[in-house]
Amino acid sequence: MKRAGIVAALLLAAPLGCDEPAARGSSLLGAAARAADAGAGAEPDARDASREASWAVESAARGCRAAERLVPATFSARSLLRAADSTTLGADTNHSELVGCRDLSSGPDRWYALDLSGFAAAVELHAVVNAGFASLLELRRGACGDSESLDCDRAQGVAATSSSIAARLEPDVYWLVVDGEGSTSRGEFELQVELDPAPDTCTGTSAAGSCGAPLPLEPLARQTLLLDEACLPLADDGDANAWYELDLSGESHAVLVHAAAWTLSEAASQHFALYDAADAACETELAYSSFSRGLGRSNAELSALLGPGRYQLQLSFSGAAAPRAGLDLEIERDACAAGPIANQCADAIAIDPTLPRQVLEGNTACNSNRFQSRCAELEAPEQFYRLDLRGMPGPVRARVTTLVEGLGFGPTLALLTADSEGTCPEAVYCDESYDNAEGPPHLELTLDPQLHYLVIDGAEPSAGGPYRLLVELEPAERRACVDARIDACVSANGQADCCGDWSPACDAAAALCGLARATQQCVCAMAPGCCAAERDAESCRAAQRACNYLCADYAASEDTCLAPPP
Repeated sequence: MKRAGIVAALLLAAPLGCDEPAARGSSLLGAAARAADAGAGAEPDARDASREASWAVESAARGCRAAERLVPATFSARSLLRAADSTTLGADTNHSELVGCRDLSSGPDRWYALDLSGFAAAVELHAVVNAGFASLLELRRGACGDSESLDCDRAQGVAATSSSIAARLEPDVYWLVVDGEGSTSRGEFELQVELDPAPDTCTGTSAAGSCGAPLPLEPLARQTLLLDEACLPLADDGDANAWYELDLSGESHAVLVHAAAWTLSEAASQHFALYDAADAACETELAYSSFSRGLGRSNAELSALLGPGRYQLQLSFSGAAAPRAGLDLEIERDACAAGPIANQCADAIAIDPTLPRQVLEGNTACNSNRFQSRCAELEAPEQFYRLDLRGMPGPVRARVTTLVEGLGFGPTLALLTADSEGTCPEAVYCDESYDNAEGPPHLELTLDPQLHYLVIDGAEPSAGGPYRLLVELEPAERRACVDARIDACVSANGQADCCGDWSPACDAAAALCGLARATQQCVCAMAPGCCAAERDAESCRAAQRACNYLCADYAASEDTCLAPPP
C-alpha cells in the first residue's frame, strides 16, 4: 500500500527470549509469583491463589518468548512499523490487569517486542490493530514474564474490530499484545505502530494531496492509514485537510465502501466528503460523513455503494492541535453482489398485519436512490415495506419507531397510501426528525383499510446502512374533534405546510393523524376560505365552533397547527 509522507520500516528479528535485557519496573503478576514461591506451606485457598498467579506468569512468559521484535529504521524522524499476522493457532497467554480489559482478554494472542532503546528522548507512540475479530490491544512494560499493563483498548469507538493506543514513552523495550476478547475471538490482523520523536514537527513531506491531485489509496479489503498530523496543511478556515484517491475502475460490479476518519481526542472533529474523480472542481459531493463519538475518541463515518470508477476522499480535521488521527477503509466486494433489496414498491417486504408488535431488520446500503418525493429530496438509498390492511374491519393505529440500537445511518421515514390500482404513489406523510436534530424518526398514524407502503430513507447524501424498526398495530377510531396529539401530528415537520395554507394533502394528513374526515368537511362547507390555498383565518373561527372542531380538553401546544388562529 502506497503511503505519501510516511517513512515506513519493519524489522522482524528472531524471537525475543527472556534472556534479553530486562526492562525497568515490576508487575503485580511478578509480585504474586514471588509470593507463591514463599507460600508453599500456606492454607489451601492461599495455595490455589498462588498456583493461579504462577500459572499466569508462566503463561505470559510463553507469549513473550515467541514475540517478534519491532525496531524502527530511524530514531530521528517519524517512522511506521507494520506487521500482518494471525492469532488463529495461538494460545491465551496475556491477561490484562487493567479495569475494562481484565475480563476481555481471554482469547488467543500475539506478542511483539517494541524496542525504543535507540531514541535519545521520549517518543510519541500510536499503535493500531485492524482485525477481523473483536480485538484488544495492550501495551506492557517490564521483563518477559514479569511485565505490567500500561494501557489497553478493547475496540471501542471507530469500529467494533479496531483498537488503538497513544502514549508518550521513554526509551526502553515495551510489549504490544494483540489479543482476542474471548476464546472464539481470533483471526488475521494488521498491526501498525507510529513512532514520532517530534510530533509537532513535520519530518516527512508536507503535501497531503488536493482536489485533482490526491494521494493514492490501494483498493484493499481492509486498511488503516495513520496520518502524520503535523504534515497536514491548514486551509483558510484553520482546518487540516488531506485528499486521497480510491481507484475502483478495475471492479467488475459495484462495491460497498466504508470509511472512518478519526482522532483519539474528543476535542477534535472530522468531516468526510466523497467526490467523483471526474468532478475536477470537487463541487458536488456524492456522500458526506455522519458524526459520532466513541469512548475517548471521535470519528466521522461514511458508507457508499460505488460502481467501477475513480473517486476522491477529502478529510478535514479541526478542534484539536495535533491529535492522534487515522483513516479506516474497508471494501466489501461480495456484500451487494445479489443486487438491491426492496428498493421499490414492486419488491417491497411484506409486513404481517395480524401481528400487534414486530421488529423489522434491514439494510439499505446495497440499494440505490429510486424514491423521489418531498420526503426524499437527497440522493440516498431506501427500502420499502408493504402494509396491506385491506382485510382489516376498520382503521388501524400504526406506530413505527426507529430503534437506536443497530442504526447505522441518519434515517427518515415516509408513508405512502396506494390508490385502487395498487400503484406506487406519492408520499402522504414524512418524519424528518433526525434531519431536524430531534432524534430518529417515529410515526404514529391512523390508517384506513387500504394498501400502504412504509419507506425508510437516508437523511444525508448516499447515507445507508443497517436499521431496526419497531412496528405496533392496533384497532383505532378517528376522533370527531382535534386534540393536542392530532394537532402536533399535523404540525410535525410541516406536513405540506398545512399550518399556513391548505390543500388536499392537508386533508389526508389530518385523517392520518386521527381526525374524522366529516369534521374537516363540515368546516370547509361552512367556510370555504378556511380550506383554501391561502387560508382565511377570520372565516375559520365561527365554522370551527359550529362543527365542534376542537375537543373540550384541547390545550394548544407550542407547535399549534389545526387550532383556530388567535
